[in-house]
Amino acid sequence: MFKKLMAAAVLATIATAASAAPTELFFDDFDSNSNIPGGNATPTGWSVSGGTVDIVGPPSYFPTICAAGAINCIDMDGSSGNAGRLTSNASFSLLAGVEYTLSFDYSWNWHMQGNPNTMTFGVGGFSDSLTTNGTRTAYVHKPYTALSFSFIGNGSFGSIFFDHQGGDNGGIVIDNVRLVGELGQTAPAVPLPAGAPLILTALAGLGLLRRRG
Repeated sequence: MFKKLMAAAVLATIATAASAAPTELFFDDFDSNSNIPGGNATPTGWSVSGGTVDIVGPPSYFPTICAAGAINCIDMDGSSGNAGRLTSNASFSLLAGVEYTLSFDYSWNWHMQGNPNTMTFGVGGFSDSLTTNGTRTAYVHKPYTALSFSFIGNGSFGSIFFDHQGGDNGGIVIDNVRLVGELGQTAPAVPLPAGAPLILTALAGLGLLRRRG
């Protein structure tokens, strides 16, 4: 009985070592930007190129464009007539063979309803695109849609980016940007407890004696 219990404990330890939860590498809900002017602004931790983006949300700058309860979100088509590219200042090592998932919530600015909006997004050289063409009730918070994009790293480095096409001063709005990696795929195995090798040796010896008996 003791041998079975110890064997089960060792096997449980090995199973725990082999499994790992996704590791969150990045998260930003843009709520730290409540003190930054809204129109044509650059959110903390990001850079803007090729045009402009707007930081919108309570208490004053188009507060109902964001989801209910959110403090800030980003309208990817700013107020300059030229939509921008938003790039994270943080860069990430995309380990070869590891699966990564970029996710975010999105909606659109109800000031420009019905106009098709297209945005490319991704990390480094990995990208996907999104097109919206819908309507929202003005001055009413709307639940956002969650979107995720997964890819397999190739050993390169890259930053998170969102690149909006067009320029009518109202576009796709994003929030809750997150990047996770299945780093347990390549992480070294968790060391067994100090006594585990002795337990395994003892179990092997007991098995040998039993066969000889």
